[in-house]
Amino acid sequence: MLAEHGIIRESPPPYSPQSDGVAERVNRSIVEGIVSLLAQAGAPKALWAEALQAFVFVKNRSPHAALSGNVPLAVWRNRPARVDMLRTWGCRAWHTVTNGRSKLDDRAIPLIFVGYDGDTAAYRLFDPVTRKTIRSRDTRSSTPSSGATCHVPPDAKILGCRFVYRRKKDKHGRVTGHKVRLVAQGFSQRPGVDFRDTFAPVAKFTSIRVLLALAARQKMLIHQADVDKAYLHGSLDEELYMRIPKGIDSGEYSGKVLKVDRALYGLKQAGRGGGGPPLIALYVDNLLFVSPSLDEITRVKAKDLGAAKFILGIQIHQRSDGSLFLSQRAYLEDVLLRLDPNSRRTAPRPVVRNQQLVPAPDDHVPTPDFRRRYLQAVGSLMYAMLGTRVDLAHVVGVLSRHAARPDNTHWAAVLRALQYIRGTLDYGLEYTPDSSPLRGFEAYSDSDWGTCPTTSRSTMGYDLLLANGAVSWSSKLQPRVTASSTEAEYLRLSHACKETVYLTQLLGELGFPAKGAAVLCCDNQGANALSKGPQFHNCTRHLHLTEHFVREQVQDGSICVEYIPTARMLADAMTKSLPAPLFERHRDAFGVRPLRARGGGVAAKRQS
Repeated sequence: MLAEHGIIRESPPPYSPQSDGVAERVNRSIVEGIVSLLAQAGAPKALWAEALQAFVFVKNRSPHAALSGNVPLAVWRNRPARVDMLRTWGCRAWHTVTNGRSKLDDRAIPLIFVGYDGDTAAYRLFDPVTRKTIRSRDTRSSTPSSGATCHVPPDAKILGCRFVYRRKKDKHGRVTGHKVRLVAQGFSQRPGVDFRDTFAPVAKFTSIRVLLALAARQKMLIHQADVDKAYLHGSLDEELYMRIPKGIDSGEYSGKVLKVDRALYGLKQAGRGGGGPPLIALYVDNLLFVSPSLDEITRVKAKDLGAAKFILGIQIHQRSDGSLFLSQRAYLEDVLLRLDPNSRRTAPRPVVRNQQLVPAPDDHVPTPDFRRRYLQAVGSLMYAMLGTRVDLAHVVGVLSRHAARPDNTHWAAVLRALQYIRGTLDYGLEYTPDSSPLRGFEAYSDSDWGTCPTTSRSTMGYDLLLANGAVSWSSKLQPRVTASSTEAEYLRLSHACKETVYLTQLLGELGFPAKGAAVLCCDNQGANALSKGPQFHNCTRHLHLTEHFVREQVQDGSICVEYIPTARMLADAMTKSLPAPLFERHRDAFGVRPLRARGGGVAAKRQS
């Protein structure tokens, strides 16, 4: 036969599978599929041949990359391949007994589904009692799910569903796996009828940074955990029905729907039902917790992912000396690739010195594509700023003010910020150990006065430091026009005081109460005096009652407002564009440094 068809037979050397790499790689995929089927079903290894047949049966009916996403069997037969007979391997299957059954015998017996009988409508079922495999056409399978099938109830609202595909990435941005979820289309749920409460526990970036800074300061262990299928653990109080996914909604499921008994991804109330155990930092189903003992970590009933390396797009580098370095390099590389892929320019600062962005002319109407691209850029910069890049706070605040009608001048400012990021990709947030008693946060608060060209409002900002690095920061316009620089500085003192009080309470709840009052640094003598008593009555009698919050905290002893010279005011970088040397000095004091730098820096020297 080989001679007739002009085929030459070649025998590779023994023990050299690399000589036939294509076939060996296919064999490896099949073996991995067999192992996966046996493992997920908890089946004995003796059923490997049945698992092999079932895996190949499904693989031939699945899209293949070598065929441009087409199905091998469909290409071979030139017609669509049937998939309505597919079942979960290893599930319970009820075999209807037709021969040799008396009237008093069971009509069906439970067996285990282990494969398909070619292209016939029969299944291969394994009997664990007799340890034999039979062929059965009259079969009903039973697979675990979040609901059971039923006919459409009268007047019931049926929710749609879809499959969501996601690539899982590691801390370097490399794809490590693929995940698929069946998601309910909860956007069609009716409030008060299909759901009542919606809640998913989410830790703020600030809380996560405080936790990490504490871990670095105390040289504690940091592990990461994941609650597997967190949303699927909750039960539902409402009666919900969902369409059967396309592709399996024919045959025995034709005309039926799923009754949803448990929480499912996509439902409005799913997060409320599956909150998971009460750990320190929780972001839906991702946990971050610290402990002085590894034994305490392993007692948590969740999937321990080991030493924390990556959370919410932030890379975590734990050093042997206990210090931590948080970086968003992989995320920022993706931002540059999307928004400015062809440029190689860098900039020393994110904002041009003394540049003031003004709104576009009233007759300017940006195109939808241009505005969408601008919003994507500002949103991408904002996520980096919220995570680790405190040095981007001022520029993000300025760019956000022009999101409604951006023009080319505003886009040029975006490109300038991207150039700065390109030159500081290695920069991140560093926290270092400290053996001194915990005295609380080191807080800085600052404000300019009436610099907004359209509203004459002031820009205020604050920074809170712990473990020689920033843990909380803000840069925003004040809610109203102020009559003096003292009033503007006093308003931002109250703004910073609220955050300081909140985080001080968080430290206490975590078991690290601060020793003494938190220090809030201010570079305005008038605001400093106002925080201690009712000074300058004629100039400040119009202030709102809520703006005197800082004075009450000072009188209670929770906050201590101290005056410092403007040259030492770190929050200056939150309110204005600084000269490059001063900006770099403040940036280092925030703990924003390149990865290659180890400890020290201005912040450590300043505290010593």
